[in-house]
Amino acid sequence: MRRRLVLRAAGLVVRQAVASCGYKGVKVSALLIRIIICAAALSAAATVLIAKLFARPGSSPVVPGLLQPMTFMCVALTALGIVVVLSSSIDLDRCLRVFMPLPIRSFWIAMLVSFPPIAVLVVATVAVLPPLVLVLHQITGVNSLSLTLVLLPLLGQGFSVGSLLTAISRAIVLCFRLGRACVYPFAVGLWVLAVTAAFLGWRGGKGVMTPVTAQVFRAISLWPIIGRAVNAGQTDISMVVLLWVTMIIGLIFALGIYYASLSRTLDVPSHGEVMFSWHASGRLPLVYLQLVKLLRRPRIAGSVTAASMILLVFWWVVRTQPAVARESLSQFSYVIAGSILAHVPLIARGSAELPAEVALLRSPRSWSWSVISASLVVAACPAILFLTAMTMLITSSADVVFGAGVIVFGCSLGALLGAIMRPGEGMSGAEAGGLFLTGIAIYLCVQILGQAFNDPVRTGLAIAVLALLILALGPEIEERRYSALFG
Repeated sequence: MRRRLVLRAAGLVVRQAVASCGYKGVKVSALLIRIIICAAALSAAATVLIAKLFARPGSSPVVPGLLQPMTFMCVALTALGIVVVLSSSIDLDRCLRVFMPLPIRSFWIAMLVSFPPIAVLVVATVAVLPPLVLVLHQITGVNSLSLTLVLLPLLGQGFSVGSLLTAISRAIVLCFRLGRACVYPFAVGLWVLAVTAAFLGWRGGKGVMTPVTAQVFRAISLWPIIGRAVNAGQTDISMVVLLWVTMIIGLIFALGIYYASLSRTLDVPSHGEVMFSWHASGRLPLVYLQLVKLLRRPRIAGSVTAASMILLVFWWVVRTQPAVARESLSQFSYVIAGSILAHVPLIARGSAELPAEVALLRSPRSWSWSVISASLVVAACPAILFLTAMTMLITSSADVVFGAGVIVFGCSLGALLGAIMRPGEGMSGAEAGGLFLTGIAIYLCVQILGQAFNDPVRTGLAIAVLALLILALGPEIEERRYSALFG
């Protein structure tokens, strides 16, 4: 009986996750198959594109020593993705109302509600792994099969690190009786500390903390095992097996701790109320109303706080690099900045329910523009600070134009996906899927336009114009969605 309830609960969670992505039909399996096919097609297209971009006649492969920073980046970014997904995309309140009266242990409920975001991450891995293997093969000259055998444990290691940081954050929230909305910024703060310590260990920092940071780097990147596994381009099978065994043990340990911490915080309230006054006066009162509503949502505050910490880490990483390497790394930082700042306009729209403003004003287009404008104002604060800080390191105006265009494109794409997917706050799958699509789209757009124009200024201006065109699509989608309701 209990097993049957668990299976039915799992089916309900999957259907709800698919419905939260905008699909309201009954054939969930058909849609999941389409998602997997689309992910595989996206992966194949990105692989072909990268193969053409990296094709250089007579180019010699770089030494495999470059695997060290690349593997560190893979683990760090994967851990960040896990932190974002596991700490924010679980609708616990709705699941609690359904599952808590049933004779199911809280540990199994925790596993059920975290299944959809983990499935999204698996699909993301399918889409990202082949292009990543191809890039590293072109850079290092290491065999593709060897890179695949090494990168899969690395992604699993990133999963373990992210799950462990999220579990520690939930323990802090439970200890100090804070709302669940605090899990996200706390987890990102722990990620910042871990990445900073690992980066210092990789750089061989000075001082009494050097042994600690060195050990943190080795634990996160597993470099001692990876370096022996692909030493001089030759695969050592025994080291690859050791890498897989280490990853599996770490993954089981981290997931066990995460599920235990999640089951203990199931009955913790989501967040407290933050009150701001609002008066229908002055210019653009509807935009002001949406701005006040966004500031009242702890999820938005957590997102801006976490984004600011991540941007601070990337600024610090760029600052520590030699002057000749700062420009290329700063452009990568702008891609990351556009991807994470897109989170605010992505969830600013709210859920799929009919908004009260639309029902009262009967103007879906005006309401959508007000939500987008307010979300862009909120996202602009950390974006302007980040761009200003980068100008202290790189004085070139071309770098600033490129960065501003990429960030604006990311926020515009987040607003468009918010109108299409309507993820709300904490909806399983849709929020994580929107962030994943945004990051991939920004990266591919930058690569294509960069190859087309071969100039940072023109690329930044072109991507900004494209962002303005994308920005206008969201209000039109909302207008067509709700216009039939009002005749």
